[in-house]
Amino acid sequence: MARLAFRHAGYAFTAAFLACGQAREAPRGAWVSQAAKCSRCHGDPARVASSSSDPLIAAAPPVDLRGGQATTERSVGAHQRHLAGGSWWTGVACASCHLVPSESVSHLPQQQGKVTFSGVAVAVWPGAPAVQPIWDGASCSATYCHGAFPGGNAGNAPVWTAARDDACGTCHGLPPPPPHPAVEGMLDRCLVCHPDSLWGPTHVDGHLDIQGHDAAWVDPASPAFHAFSANRDLATCQACHGADLTGSFTGVACSSCHDGGVHGGATVPPFEVAGVPNCVACHGGTDNQSGAPPRSTWGNAGDLVRVGAHSTHVAAGYDCAACHVKPADMFTPGHIDGPHADVVFGGLALGGSSTPTWDRTTARCSGTYCHGATLAGGSNSAPDWTRVGVGEAACGTCHGQPPARLPSPSHPVYLYAAPCLGCHPATTTVDGFGQNVIVAGGAHLNGGVEYTFGGHQDGWAVPGAGGGPGGLHSLQNCMGCSSNPPWLTMGDYYNNCTPCHGSNGDFVTWGGTSRVSCGACHPAFFNADGSTSCTFCH
Repeated sequence: MARLAFRHAGYAFTAAFLACGQAREAPRGAWVSQAAKCSRCHGDPARVASSSSDPLIAAAPPVDLRGGQATTERSVGAHQRHLAGGSWWTGVACASCHLVPSESVSHLPQQQGKVTFSGVAVAVWPGAPAVQPIWDGASCSATYCHGAFPGGNAGNAPVWTAARDDACGTCHGLPPPPPHPAVEGMLDRCLVCHPDSLWGPTHVDGHLDIQGHDAAWVDPASPAFHAFSANRDLATCQACHGADLTGSFTGVACSSCHDGGVHGGATVPPFEVAGVPNCVACHGGTDNQSGAPPRSTWGNAGDLVRVGAHSTHVAAGYDCAACHVKPADMFTPGHIDGPHADVVFGGLALGGSSTPTWDRTTARCSGTYCHGATLAGGSNSAPDWTRVGVGEAACGTCHGQPPARLPSPSHPVYLYAAPCLGCHPATTTVDGFGQNVIVAGGAHLNGGVEYTFGGHQDGWAVPGAGGGPGGLHSLQNCMGCSSNPPWLTMGDYYNNCTPCHGSNGDFVTWGGTSRVSCGACHPAFFNADGSTSCTFCH
């Protein structure tokens, strides 16, 4: 019985071989290619492989062993569609789907028709899990070729014998889901980053092919330097490098180069500090680490408004939010969204119900509390932001010396020497030349008015209701030059007041050691020659 079976198998093999030989002319010569050997039984020996197809394309159906050519037959199916490739993908080698025998007539029975995936079918992107393709006899699934990659269509399972277009969007979304950037428009937008992949030999090649930047991209002397693009629209960088610029699918983060090291002969500020985006990566870092210029963003050093008096304000202790929105980091909405920062006044600038305005054309702010909106008599309440160190905010520019008025009540009008420190020691002092100067770190420009009466009780110099007599000092009534208590005499005034407000037992116009004279608030207190006026009292 075994011998009979063997005999029948031999007859079948011989018949198949002879039938093949009758159907096709056997190749002759000392050397015959494998494709020629294979095409003795199936395929088309006249078919020639192109640069994008497998050399064994001549042996692939159609035609199959029985002469069949219908793609609905499993023995024919999508052989040619895979091997020949198309206008936007490279042909897939025979070995990607099954073993390729070394001899055309030595197929082992267990190999015939068996699908064994390899090559591009099991390609894996970096960081992605291994691909585990499945063939169920009618369709394949979970192959790299048809979407088994990050952002791909994992459920795509094309039927081997079914006609299909394999249009864009079959294997992955249009565009693929995140981390791929959201891209609007037609397929020509894909060409921006994938010029070879969309209609070229690198599509479906087992790799993610992304167009990089040329040498000018990292050349500070070139107008194509990447910082210019970042200034114009950071979103163009975020599309590929991620919303936080940590690299996304490109794997290249800003911090890859902006690491605090020396590049191109210059020290590049670190993009991040302790994992937080660093303000001075783009601007500032010269006078302080707040991020405020000088050092404007790349290419904008010639715009004086971008630099201006930033350092002056920061050094004086004013918060950034007084003039514009203070971002939590560089990605805060409203920070990098236009050609320059938007001035939105807040904090101290709004003190006393001020209504500030900013004119970028003239580089001037006006109506700010900081520069005298609630006062009067100032010589320059709308300073030029770009005129630094030339007295744009010197004493007397925001308010008169003394101020013409306060919000309420009016400020005393000083006609005689009365340094500000007499009533405002927390705010001002006198330098070696007798000039009023601001106390460093004092209470100047803090939204309130600090004053004292130099050791006197509260209300010592506060005017009375309706502008009439008032203040504790005016209640110390004098009843004549020689009267006795309970009221003070003129002699008492001299004895009690001149030690601080006078000299040699008399009142003086410069105020004595207190530097505050009676004439500061009472202009009629002194005669023209500086002597005490009798008519002031009677």
